[in-house]
Amino acid sequence: MAAMEELYNQPIVLDNGSGTIRCGFSSDELPRVSYSNILGRPKYHKIDYLPSDINPDDTFVGNQAQLRRGLLKLTYPIEHGTINDWNTLELIWQQLLLHDLMESNTLASQGNEVSLKEHTMLITEHPFSQRRQREKMCEILFESFGLGAVNVAIPAVLSLYSTGRTTGVAVDVGDGVCCVAPVFDGFALPGSMSRINIAGRDITRQLQIEIMKDGYCLNSSSEFEIVRNMKERIGFVNASATPVKLNSYNADDQVEKFQLPDGKFLRVQKDSLSRPSELLFQPQSFGPEEQSIQDALYKSIMGADVDIRGKFFETIVLSGGCTMLRNFGSRLLHELRGIDQEVKLKIYASPERKNNTFVGGSILSSLSTFNNIVVSKRQFMEDPALVHDLYF
Repeated sequence: MAAMEELYNQPIVLDNGSGTIRCGFSSDELPRVSYSNILGRPKYHKIDYLPSDINPDDTFVGNQAQLRRGLLKLTYPIEHGTINDWNTLELIWQQLLLHDLMESNTLASQGNEVSLKEHTMLITEHPFSQRRQREKMCEILFESFGLGAVNVAIPAVLSLYSTGRTTGVAVDVGDGVCCVAPVFDGFALPGSMSRINIAGRDITRQLQIEIMKDGYCLNSSSEFEIVRNMKERIGFVNASATPVKLNSYNADDQVEKFQLPDGKFLRVQKDSLSRPSELLFQPQSFGPEEQSIQDALYKSIMGADVDIRGKFFETIVLSGGCTMLRNFGSRLLHELRGIDQEVKLKIYASPERKNNTFVGGSILSSLSTFNNIVVSKRQFMEDPALVHDLYF
């Protein structure tokens, strides 16, 4: 009975990313559920006299939306870390928490009824988000899903914990937000944190523009997913700021092939595949008046006390799916050396770093002290402002 109660009370870890949503229980080494944070609705009218498993009012989440994306209009409820469509996000959470996650639970598979009221939750949110958004998020989790208690954590800080470190600078580059978070001996330094609203989805949009120059127009919401897949599979970052040069004697070496779902191949210039990632390193060249990722990282470290800067420079931890682009770490190291050649630099990049945030949340929520840093439903109803003190 004690073992069953322990399973019932396991905290839920929800990495609520702009592009991918990951969920599982504390102590899980990998998320039990992981798919695109996306919802699809049919965009065509059904022919009434023909049988079909899709109705006009149906909605599809994650992998189910990806499988039927040619028939659907796809929507991301989170843009640049800001929740723009609460109704869509709540539908995604319903599918994730009430169906996919509970079906993966051992007790549920044995026929036992598992209620979310038995669980606390650790959910992620990027720093410098709107206060009202955090309150609304917790309000939905308490009232619509009946969770017992909630903790809100910063993805970049959790990424650092996932590597077993309590000191270092986490550089988290996801689909919507790029965040730099210095942590020393377990203490986050909020005054030194940086956030850039340029990330993977902006790179995908820029890639759409680049391949248009090569003669391919992929602009619908379903074709956007094809371009995103292209970015992840064959996109890359120039190891230096020097652009890829075309060789007129062997032009085929400067072309990459990408197979479409219909079996045809796109022939895309390598320059077109590398240029979109320059949004992170040279955003001014594309228009946005945002600081580059290397400037944000350097300023964050220099904003800390001089006694601990050296430790930060030697412990730079990469996380997030966008850092999986080939040569990302090499380019960041090159840019930092261009800013300051005297400091000693070390960058750590785990092969599974796209799951770092979830793993860090799983570690944190499994600690015996986790229940001391959550806000219960009763506490939230009495004072919603308590959720703003959960970060540090």
